Amino acid sequence: VDGRGAGGIQLLIHILNDDELYGCLEFDLQSYCSGVDLAGLWQHKFSVRKLIMWIRHLPTHSALASRGFAGDDRWGAKEHIAATTADYLQLLNYHFVCANGRKEVEKPVLITRPDMTLRV
Repeated sequence: VDGRGAGGIQLLIHILNDDELYGCLEFDLQSYCSGVDLAGLWQHKFSVRKLIMWIRHLPTHSALASRGFAGDDRWGAKEHIAATTADYLQLLNYHFVCANGRKEVEKPVLITRPDMTLRV
């Protein structure tokens, strides 16, 4: 089990037992969580629950996320802008062909966003 699909405690145990992931977590906490030192976990300065919350809310470009942990199912602004641009281009081409073409054209399928459950 690589821990990628694991829930809170299992995921944390996996990260803490892997030297590379542990280093990524230390870097991310310093970079994105106001300089939090991971040693604070062992010194009881913050709870395991708080650490899991910080991991789950790391940005998609964090070191852990780049290794497939934290931020997997979220998109940042760049991803949303790129998907929206692609959707608009598909729709623009569709409407152009509908207005100027003689054959039936299927409506394009828009890009599914991982953090959206309902698409109109």
